[in-house]
Amino acid sequence: MNISEVDVEGFRGLKIATRLKRINIVVGENGSGKTSFLESIFMSTLFQSDINDNDIYTFLIYILNSRGDILSAFSTLSDSKVRIDDVITQFKKIDPYSIDVEINNEKVAEIRVKSGILTTETLSGPLFLPIVRIIKKIGIKYSPLYISTFFDSSGNPERIYSIAKRKKEK
Repeated sequence: MNISEVDVEGFRGLKIATRLKRINIVVGENGSGKTSFLESIFMSTLFQSDINDNDIYTFLIYILNSRGDILSAFSTLSDSKVRIDDVITQFKKIDPYSIDVEINNEKVAEIRVKSGILTTETLSGPLFLPIVRIIKKIGIKYSPLYISTFFDSSGNPERIYSIAKRKKEK
């Protein structure tokens, strides 16, 4: 199912309401919220899909690790609401290490960050992992897909835009 409308309030500080087409390109300066916007959609669809609980956990680890470390990425999440078409996903911060996930005002999951100590022969240090407990599966609407691309400062985005513009003119 294609997403036609997204309204994000509070997810990593974003406030965006937009209509989407079949293909969308998100462009902006560093730190402007591109990744956060994509994460808000991805995390919302994650809990509206038919993927199993282990895959939800794996995807959540991936998305939190993509920002550096799990604890700091998790700590930047706060109370937020993401409406995708007619479905509202709410992330409710319970405490610094706990978030509840609600879909259309019904609790569907709990995300808790647990700490431990990682010890090997040559290394020892703290370890933080999110624990996801799926409480209820709801109607399946989406298959989550997250695509992110990194461009350095060598002008690649401008070249890609220029090529796309020339092709459009033809």
